[in-house]
Amino acid sequence: MPEQILLQGKILGTEEFLLAGSTEGRSARFVGEDLLAGRSQWITLLCEVLPRALLAELGLARILLGSSGGGQFLVVLPGEARESAESFLSAAAHQIAELSGGHTSLVWAVTDNLGDWAVIRKRLNDELESKRNTPLARGNGEAFQPFVRTTGNGADTYFGRELGAKVREASHVGWSPENPGKVIAGEGKHSWSISSNLSPDAIMLARHAAPSDDSKSAAPVQTLARRSQGRSAWGVLRGDVDNFGLRLRRVHSIEEHVPLSVLFKQFFAGELEVLCSMPEFWRKVSILYSGGDDFAVYGSWDALIALAREVQRLFHRFT
Repeated sequence: MPEQILLQGKILGTEEFLLAGSTEGRSARFVGEDLLAGRSQWITLLCEVLPRALLAELGLARILLGSSGGGQFLVVLPGEARESAESFLSAAAHQIAELSGGHTSLVWAVTDNLGDWAVIRKRLNDELESKRNTPLARGNGEAFQPFVRTTGNGADTYFGRELGAKVREASHVGWSPENPGKVIAGEGKHSWSISSNLSPDAIMLARHAAPSDDSKSAAPVQTLARRSQGRSAWGVLRGDVDNFGLRLRRVHSIEEHVPLSVLFKQFFAGELEVLCSMPEFWRKVSILYSGGDDFAVYGSWDALIALAREVQRLFHRFT
């Protein structure tokens, strides 16, 4: 048995999940930005919370977390923890698939921490790609059972009310083994503080939301459209770094891979939060998510154009 292993996890199907409609017949407001915000927060936080919860459940040090966020994570584990880690992730994967209606899946790869980093990375990527391309291999034959339409499992309520509305105000997020695929806004068996600023212990999360007219909640899209200059319209701004995966593949060691991943995640989370809090943006835009190399914001159409220019300017200075 190897003394040390590397475990890389990845969330698949996020875009299909975010664009999928409600399954519980909610109102237009609930199905719209509330539900989308909650789903986005869940996807963003899953890859932050799961590796931290795994280490906590195994009684291992936080320093073994290599990188997290942006739809994936990397942890270093002792060889004897492999079986326990697989069991932990299998339970989480089952509930993740259930909550997302089968749109989203958690896959992972494990390999010995031996050899050149390029070889280690290839072993991890090959296993992840194999699992991505053979989804039925991990379904235990369930895909061949007669389809039974299920009534609402409470997923929309969880995303819209327990996450979408609460995470933006919460000081902590938690995790509990009873619901291994859920992120809890507040305390759980294990919990971590969340912050928009760089912190060694907190989860860095961009979560600015334009306030409503009474400042009691996030502004609905109709209000954001009304706040635009000229035509009353709102939109969505999405940004993505070109060839970021290629840049990661060019690094020569895990000591280079981890800081680079963390650096880009911190750039988007930190700079986006600061930008959206500026006087010209704070009442006009709300953050949907920020990942390792991408982000999404919705708001007044005129503010989104100006925000895109500012993000591009800062990114050129950053790189």
